[in-house]
Amino acid sequence: MQCDSKPLECTVADGLIIVGDAARLSDPMTGGGIYHAMYTGRLAAEVATVAIRQEDCSKASLMSHDTTWRNAALGRELARNYRIKNFLSHLTMRF
Repeated sequence: MQCDSKPLECTVADGLIIVGDAARLSDPMTGGGIYHAMYTGRLAAEVATVAIRQEDCSKASLMSHDTTWRNAALGRELARNYRIKNFLSHLTMRF
């Protein structure tokens, strides 16, 4: 059985922002995730601050967290590394 450990489809919901390992944001090639947790944690704090001030913690209001990290270098690198991991995991060795 192959485990699919891609990031969650969506990392926000009404009143909820998921970051770091909980959002499955570890790098599939290295297993690293401290930077990812710190980056998304800070981003979550910024988005939550705005949402709380506007008294709107709906999924739509928090969605900028999800779209921002996915469109940032972090999201692009994770997507690329999942493609590489999937390619490498399907290679077969023949002697």
